[in-house]
Amino acid sequence: YSGIDGIDPGELPRIAGTLLRQYASNRQGFRTLVHEEASRFFKSRFVAAAQALVPRIEAHHLVRSTKVGIRAQLFDNEKQELVMDFTVERGQRSLHVLNAVSPGFTTSFPFARYLVSLLEKSPAC
Repeated sequence: YSGIDGIDPGELPRIAGTLLRQYASNRQGFRTLVHEEASRFFKSRFVAAAQALVPRIEAHHLVRSTKVGIRAQLFDNEKQELVMDFTVERGQRSLHVLNAVSPGFTTSFPFARYLVSLLEKSPAC
């Protein structure tokens, strides 16, 4: 992933407008989140954040990588806010889990049981 590669240029004004409105209104602490995440572009700040998890880590332990990850996050256009939980949508022959952000790993087994229960109630999938 690199910058805005893969984004339709015609969508940029809409995306930028949505982000600016979220930033200006600071709904759900969006502005604070932006500042926290942006500060991690500085190695010293990134190291400090990493040290909160691994106190003995030092700057020389970290190396630059061209591989990045994208954190999936749904945005509700009607409510103009981030969706903060899993969303499960059923198709005629499918079941889709949306917005399974990082905490999904800590809830994977209970959540799997929940999905199975949905399929058992209505096994159209």
